[in-house]
Amino acid sequence: MKKIFLIVLVSLSLISFLLPNSFANISITTTHKIKYAPTTSTSGSFAFVSNFEDMQLDGWIPISGSIYVTNVINYLGEPVLVSKTKGNNVQVSIADSGFVQGDQFLSFQVLINAEKGVGFFGLYAYNYKPVAIVGISNGYVYAGSDLNNLKLIEKVPQNTAYPNGWVYIAANVYNASTPSNPNEGWIMQVFVDRTDQIAATFNVPNAYQYSGAIILTLNGIVYYTNIVVSTYEIPIYIYQVITTWKVMGKGQDYWYNCCQHSIN
Repeated sequence: MKKIFLIVLVSLSLISFLLPNSFANISITTTHKIKYAPTTSTSGSFAFVSNFEDMQLDGWIPISGSIYVTNVINYLGEPVLVSKTKGNNVQVSIADSGFVQGDQFLSFQVLINAEKGVGFFGLYAYNYKPVAIVGISNGYVYAGSDLNNLKLIEKVPQNTAYPNGWVYIAANVYNASTPSNPNEGWIMQVFVDRTDQIAATFNVPNAYQYSGAIILTLNGIVYYTNIVVSTYEIPIYIYQVITTWKVMGKGQDYWYNCCQHSIN
């Protein structure tokens, strides 16, 4: 708060110095915008992590197609999982070690490099049926409840903090029903490249049936790493304090915005 006060004080002093004396007064309004994350579950707490640093599959089991770990193609020098299709067959891998079923909130993240293919990651239910997935196809990020219900989110971000080709995607998947809105059901909030801003929200009505995590490579070769699935929240919301100065003068007004404060 001291930092924000100091910024406001310095900025006001600067404005008063730069603006001509013809301006009558300055009015200041502050808008507080806060996005509340759903309550993180602790009743069935678990955390599944795959970063492949040990050159092992870290609990991933191929159902069709082949997977292996390599450091020839890597993420910042760390090994990654290679998922490769053969012919027209989808490469499917699952992981369910340590998963606690029946919880009301899950969070997951994944780094995907799909420059040579089309790949998705998320949650599955019985018979390896996806119930909440995110992924990349032809340079665009998609998400949805399953492969038949995908929606375009955005173009793959460029000039990010991640190495070329790598895209960070995270999601909160949870039961959004409340006593006042009992029919809301399960939803998935998707975050792309950053964890302080929701890129899209989807209905995922069957996510409550989750059994574990799934990798789906539809064609080509796709690389995956830094995989986490947990009942603890990964994407963190941001608290915004937006201060608007309206400087009123003769015949024209000016507006200035400042001050965003994170409470991550």
